[in-house]
Amino acid sequence: MFQLNLYTLILLASVLFTSCASLSNNELMSKQTVLVDSIPQNADIFYNGELIGSTPMELSLATGIAHKVTLKKEGFKNQTGYFNPSSHNQKKHFLKLGLVQDLGYYYALTPEQIVMELEWDLLPSTLGITPFISMGDLTNKADKMFESGVVSEEDYRIIINQIVDFFSSY
Repeated sequence: MFQLNLYTLILLASVLFTSCASLSNNELMSKQTVLVDSIPQNADIFYNGELIGSTPMELSLATGIAHKVTLKKEGFKNQTGYFNPSSHNQKKHFLKLGLVQDLGYYYALTPEQIVMELEWDLLPSTLGITPFISMGDLTNKADKMFESGVVSEEDYRIIINQIVDFFSSY
């Protein structure tokens, strides 16, 4: 009788420790594919402080925790976005079991995609005393950057639109 209990205990312990090893590898976590994009595109994507690619890019992320994504592109201000877990079913109340809940199976990440518009570095924070002179100066800088090949045509269009939008409130 004692020997049968010992075998049962060893079998149970091996099953429990095997599952813990799998959990540490993150293989059992519920995951969701999300999209990270930017305007302009080709911004570097940093996740957990590491460069993982450039926009646009699909990521497979665990659904049970929040995720922070930072976009960086030379000549533009950095932008940060978040994917947050939200309950799958807000209307239905059901029993949530510990391990299944811990693995994120009751959650979905929101939003499913993030598209961040990166703001041009040289865009001021206020209009200033002479906004039309400032607008002309910024437009000239953008023109020179485009002509010298520092920014692409797509980036140039975005920069000009941002200048016009910024000063249109005057």
